[in-house]
Amino acid sequence: MAGRSYACGRQARETLAKLASAGTVSCSGWERDRYGRVLARCEVEGRDLGQTMVEMGWAVSYGDYAVEEAAARHARKGLWAGRFQTPSDWRQQQKAPQETRHDWLGLVFNFLKQIAGMV
Repeated sequence: MAGRSYACGRQARETLAKLASAGTVSCSGWERDRYGRVLARCEVEGRDLGQTMVEMGWAVSYGDYAVEEAAARHARKGLWAGRFQTPSDWRQQQKAPQETRHDWLGLVFNFLKQIAGMV
């Protein structure tokens, strides 16, 4: 924003709220994160909200939407129009647990963790 700080998180939240208000939100998922929360893919009227947020530059991909993130970066959309601290960098700075990437290796790793936890 012209070299000035701004509340990019608030802008991202407002964008997601606007997208979600366009219809009925439906979510599906089975994978769980390290805190036991279900990782879900949510849609409104068939539109993937995560993918749309990454395409618009208001969310960072953790492996799911790498192509969409690259396009948003190249076009300098949303967060990519300036500088910002990624959530993973913030967690590292705060010494908080890192998220597992959502690529195929991360899916396998999370699946194995869930099976081991059920035994």
